[in-house]
Amino acid sequence: MIDGIRRFHEQDSEVKKELYSRDYSKKVVYNSNPDLHRARKTIDWRDSLTFKMAPQQPQPQELPHLISNGKFISVYHRVAAKSVGPRVSVAYFFRVILPPPNPLKIYGPIKELLSEENPPIYRDITIKDFVHYYYGEGLDAPTRSLDHFRLS
Repeated sequence: MIDGIRRFHEQDSEVKKELYSRDYSKKVVYNSNPDLHRARKTIDWRDSLTFKMAPQQPQPQELPHLISNGKFISVYHRVAAKSVGPRVSVAYFFRVILPPPNPLKIYGPIKELLSEENPPIYRDITIKDFVHYYYGEGLDAPTRSLDHFRLS
């Protein structure tokens, strides 16, 4: 897979620009620097090749953590690049590309998992709220996105 991704990125720019877009409703999107049009302290600079692989995309990675009331632990992912030479990596994420089929559906901890001894640790949220916060904060977020929705 890494060789295929590397071959794509090493192609002539004229070939790659046919897929260049910021329209994530397309099935294949190639773009650079998703933070270019947002005022931020940090820049998330990378070339990305995105494929839509399911007719209805799975939910954000932190959703299992939310609905299990913290029983399933979400992975926090961050990479520091080398200072010399190219860095090629392939990350495979399930994510929602707005608009999902029902962006206003409410998600929260499963009620059967809650009790006086195990109260909810997150408030109910919509996918739209989560994705809006996630993409609004980017690398500037002080904590994981789901922590923004934690109850006191």
